[in-house]
Amino acid sequence: MKTIHSPEGVSLLMENLWLRHKAGIKQRPSNVYMVEFEERYDNTEEYVQKK
Repeated sequence: MKTIHSPEGVSLLMENLWLRHKAGIKQRPSNVYMVEFEERYDNTEEYVQKK
């Protein structure tokens, strides 16, 4: 399993998956990705105060 910790990492993963798809390279069923981001709040003020 690969863990991604940033929005940039997710962007790179999506680009890689798309390019592999366009090239006709099949994904292995064993490819598993976990995305972990820090906790966010809907209310920005609450998020800033929590930090």
